Order: sequence, then structure tokens, then C-alpha cells
Amino acid sequence: IRLEQEYLQRQKDVLAKEVTYVINYIEFHVKNNTKLSEEELKNKMLRYIETIRYGKHGYIWIHDTNYYLRAHPFRQNKLNTYDIDLKDAIGTFITKQFIDETIKKPNGIFIEYFWQKPNEANFSKKIGFFRLYEKYNWVIGSGLYVDDIQKSISENKRLLEEKIDKYIRLVVFISSLVIVFIGLISFFMSKKITEVFQ
Repeated sequence: IRLEQEYLQRQKDVLAKEVTYVINYIEFHVKNNTKLSEEELKNKMLRYIETIRYGKHGYIWIHDTNYYLRAHPFRQNKLNTYDIDLKDAIGTFITKQFIDETIKKPNGIFIEYFWQKPNEANFSKKIGFFRLYEKYNWVIGSGLYVDDIQKSISENKRLLEEKIDKYIRLVVFISSLVIVFIGLISFFMSKKITEVFQ
């Protein structure tokens, strides 16, 4: 249980770091931009952010605080559209939830919802992390699929169980050797004591 909790926390830390990297990237380019207009710079950064990948299914997307989709690698036909009616698999208006809750906690918030993996039909439970970039009123999100975490945990459990089995076998083998050694010493000591008495 402890290992599962630690692993889940590490995965959440990955989400937070990815979003932080994106915000640092944006801030760097905003600060150092001398050639592009603000709109050109925004568009360039949004298109780059859509190319970012991490892990097996990880990507970044951006809405603005007016509920418009600004960047998403797998929803290109919905870019710059009013996205407030978007629902997840259980009927939650997730765009509204993402944005409203991020505005309340602009430094970062985790939200659970149900979404499709890229290029797959089935929906999976997902944990998203969101932060607000206030200068442009962008809500920047990243997510990970819980079943991917469970697969990794199951694999780690299997490897851990194999290690424990090897360790137990080693302990039993060493213990057996020690018992045989002590038995031999006891036998010879007993024989010597018997000879002395005789």
C-alpha cells in the first residue's frame, strides 16, 4: 500500500513538473521576445506545446478562462471554439470544472475525470493537473490515466514479489547451511566432551 501511494505521488509530481516546465517555457519566451507580435508569439508557443509528449499517453492542452480551447494535440478541429459544453464519460462538464477550479487554485490543482486515451475508443479514469498562467489567462493541463498507473504498480508488485521470493530462498539456504554447520560443530564438541569424560 505504501509503495502504491508513493508511486501515485511520484506520477502526480511528474504531471506538476510537466505543467511547470510549460509555464517556464512560456515565461522565458514572453520575457525574451523581441521580434514577434503578441498574437504571433502566442500562436507559436501554443503550436509547440501541442507537440510535447511524456510517458505513454501524456500530453499538454490549454483552455483560456473564457472556456475557449487554445491548444490540444488530439482535438485540432475544436481549436479556438467555445468548449464549455465538453463532457467526460460520466457526464461531467469538464472544461467548466477544469477552469473554475483552477481559477480558485491558480498555483495548481488535481482533478479526476474520465477520458479516452489517444487513438482508443474506451474511456479510462484520468488524473489531471492544472495551473493558471495569469498573463494570458491560460489554464494549462496535463493528465495521466489511472489504469496505466495500475499496470505499472502491478508490474512493480510482480518484480518486488520476485525479489522477496529470491530473498526468502537465499535466507532459507543460508539458514540451512548455518544449522548444518552448527550441527557438525555440536556433534564434534559432544564427541570431544564424551571422550574427556571417558
